[in-house]
Amino acid sequence: MSKRLTDQQIESLFDFCKKHYVPHYDLQVELVDHLASNIESIWIIQPDMPFQQALDKTFGEFGIFGFSTIKATKEKELLKKYQRMLWHYVGDYFKLPKIIITIALTFILFTLFHFTERDSSITIIYILAIFLFEIIYHAYIFPKYYKIKSLPEKKFLITNTMRNIQGSIAVLPAVLIQLLDFLRRGGYPTFNTWIELLASIIMVAFTLYIIAFSFYVPGKIREHFEEQFPQFVIS
Repeated sequence: MSKRLTDQQIESLFDFCKKHYVPHYDLQVELVDHLASNIESIWIIQPDMPFQQALDKTFGEFGIFGFSTIKATKEKELLKKYQRMLWHYVGDYFKLPKIIITIALTFILFTLFHFTERDSSITIIYILAIFLFEIIYHAYIFPKYYKIKSLPEKKFLITNTMRNIQGSIAVLPAVLIQLLDFLRRGGYPTFNTWIELLASIIMVAFTLYIIAFSFYVPGKIREHFEEQFPQFVIS
């Protein structure tokens, strides 16, 4: 039977990662798994080698900058994993009946543009509503219901994913204003039929993006965090 690391030795590997400037716990987990595999591989050949010597041998095999390279590689892999997880949640969200709802909302908005001749009023009200929602969301809704609440001494890369989501939501109104302004600067004092349709698609798409990345995706990421690291969750 091959020799395995004890809980105390695994904890020593976590301390080793902290001393080598790996502050994020989820990244430490990846590196500890890598180090543990190397040490246990050494023990297959030299089962009597002490743990510290096996760790030193493993670290020595990395070379001068080897550990930094492995750390960067594992960090990149972990961030890619979180990005795949994020877009998996987005794919789960944008399914039937939301596709039908998207088409219906686009048609309704297009009809308003086409028959009311109040293009400017509709876009201004929409943008103001988005700004108001963002103020309420960032000040109250997100901190109360979706923010990952963990022990303050622990840092996690997954929270970076959540911050990126919040950042993307924050810039959406400015992007939307630029797009709609671009349509108007194209020589259309009022929207013609095709511009009305394009504006309707853009506004509905932005609305669904905001809903998905304000509620569904952050909720799923928080659930994932609480499942993976329940010992660090603050209730």
